[in-house]
Amino acid sequence: MNDARQILGAAYKYAIDGAVKYGDCPMCKKSPVETVIKSLWLGPQGRILIDGWCRSCKFKRQQWVDTKEFPDAYDLAMSLRELRIEMSGR
Repeated sequence: MNDARQILGAAYKYAIDGAVKYGDCPMCKKSPVETVIKSLWLGPQGRILIDGWCRSCKFKRQQWVDTKEFPDAYDLAMSLRELRIEMSGR
């Protein structure tokens, strides 16, 4: 989660809240659905994956935050991803 905060900066709350509070749950059909966040991941395309579940029925949900929508966030996301890969020795 700290990487996501660093990547999105001041837009973190807006971006994450927007991603977890909009959409429909395919299981319980609740709309808008509220997603309980389990973890955040940095994907290979520089997007942030929110892994969690529907608060109402516990159905597994995944949402993306596209870092390209926020100034400088994409470049920072890709730099952090490259750094993590280098540090892991892959």
